[in-house]
Amino acid sequence: MTTQSPFIRWFGDLRLTDVPLVGGKNASLGELYATPAELFDGFSIGSNDLTQLTLGVDRDSAIVAFDFDERDPGMLEMLRLAVTGAHEAEQTTTAPLAAQ
Repeated sequence: MTTQSPFIRWFGDLRLTDVPLVGGKNASLGELYATPAELFDGFSIGSNDLTQLTLGVDRDSAIVAFDFDERDPGMLEMLRLAVTGAHEAEQTTTAPLAAQ
């Protein structure tokens, strides 16, 4: 599998060395996916990246960080659309929401 976007990572592309990029849970799922056992196919949604892209807000900026909220209705709709689309494509998703 080939990652098509810096914001979407396929489990087959993830390893434990990717923890800084995708978090521990997703990197661990990537390691599990790489085992010879038949598990699942799916992808990971980076909620922080998706929130920044959806709201146009840089959470690390002192100027606009106050608007960063992964519970924003627009963000929740984006997650709903992503999960619905994944289910329609018969893909497994994980969308960890980091505690801020």
